[in-house]
Amino acid sequence: MNFNGSASFAAPGFAIAQWLWDFDDGATSSTGPVVSHVFNNPGEYVVQLSLEDNNGCASTNLVDLQVLVGTEPTFAGTGGDQYGCLGETLCMDGDVNAVTWSATPDANYGAGVLLPDNVGSCFTSEITFNQFAPGQTLNNINDLNAICFDIEHSFLGDLIISIISPSGETVILHQQGGTGTYLGIPDDNDDANPNPGTCWTYCIDPLAVNGTMAANAGVTLPAGSYESVDPLTGLLGSSLNGTWTLQICDMWALDNGFLCGFSLDFDPSLFPGLTEFTPVYGNACDSTWWTGPNITSTSGNCDQICVTPPGVGNFNYVYHATDNFGCTYDTTVTVTIIPGPTVDAGADSNHLHTGRCAVERGGERDHSARPLHLHAESFRHVRRWLGRRHGHRNGERSTHGLWHGQRNEHQLRDQRA
Repeated sequence: MNFNGSASFAAPGFAIAQWLWDFDDGATSSTGPVVSHVFNNPGEYVVQLSLEDNNGCASTNLVDLQVLVGTEPTFAGTGGDQYGCLGETLCMDGDVNAVTWSATPDANYGAGVLLPDNVGSCFTSEITFNQFAPGQTLNNINDLNAICFDIEHSFLGDLIISIISPSGETVILHQQGGTGTYLGIPDDNDDANPNPGTCWTYCIDPLAVNGTMAANAGVTLPAGSYESVDPLTGLLGSSLNGTWTLQICDMWALDNGFLCGFSLDFDPSLFPGLTEFTPVYGNACDSTWWTGPNITSTSGNCDQICVTPPGVGNFNYVYHATDNFGCTYDTTVTVTIIPGPTVDAGADSNHLHTGRCAVERGGERDHSARPLHLHAESFRHVRRWLGRRHGHRNGERSTHGLWHGQRNEHQLRDQRA
């Protein structure tokens, strides 16, 4: 993006000596009144320009330039006929789905903490909020959606788990109980060298009605939401801004675990003036369209196409979408044209196969003679010869046997019945 501070001016008799741009993403520039900057992540940025003149005086009027960087869409639902035969027409639909961005802070800030077997020791993880209005407090416990922690431990009865607000209000969420119940999937044989297992997520929810963690103890406590030991209403009046602390104390020997992280989920309505936006994609061809080879038809809004690829192989079709920020995104659908089957009925032949012949030898009919192969021309001569020879003589019936000679010569034998 381009920014221009050329309209800025110094007091009469002085000149601007330095322009300092702050892009609100950790980057700054002092190259002059006109600068360009690339924002690498979607969201809201407030860009500010500070000036200093040749007398060493700094500007006192801050101008906030709001920059909204659009989110990348998804293309779920885009696709269609992706396999076909040569000459076949295939059709595809394009679908672009806008993604909303919100300034609501991600609550998962609490760092992971090893929970070693140190009897009587407490371990903490912290989350700091500064997005609330100055002096704002928690006045309705239902505005605290949940306190969640990702944890593994081999002995639930070891632990006392508490939440401490920035202004010092403390509520015990779990107080021992549950004896040897597992949290998550711990490594139960790592006393000498603690090794993180698999953390599961457990939440303390003001709306939960299924009892405390200890009340649900067993071999392994299922991940899910539970009631607090102390009422969560003990947090009412707590300052929202500041550092919230999850404290876990180890009260018995032998077992250890690991806190992978924790979160506080407040109702978004508690955050004042949060920016939220969703990019818009139009329903005309200047917003979405397809490109690719041999497109034979296109719908009125350019979201649907039919194609007839020119040959066998893979063909790429690209669906494009431009939002109201002027940003263009695309996804590619690959169509595969499969070769048709190949007919193979064997090699061409000009031979006629007569099958296995029955030959009379020594007054007995022999069915074991080899098949006789006759060229077409030879077969016609034989048929004419048989026509002349075949008939009745002196009341006797004549038969003719055909067999394949030992020297592969065709022989005719006249056997009188």
